[in-house]
Amino acid sequence: MDQKQINRYGDALNKEFIESHDRLDVVSKALKDYVANGKTIKQFEEEYGCELLYGEHNVGINGVKFQNDSNKTMFMLKYDNDTR
Repeated sequence: MDQKQINRYGDALNKEFIESHDRLDVVSKALKDYVANGKTIKQFEEEYGCELLYGEHNVGINGVKFQNDSNKTMFMLKYDNDTR
């Protein structure tokens, strides 16, 4: 692998990490509001067609897996107020 390939690979990984981090930030804020309104995490997952992925010993959310792109788009349109 030459340096250009390494740089492209690193850039792609960095972009993916940033997007994943941003998505988790949006999910955590939405989930906090959702629970504050008396709804459960299970209801959250059912409504948005997703599964929250937890870290070791079920502590902290490490990711979110949407059932399909439509669910992901619907969720992000509703909660992602970032106007980049």
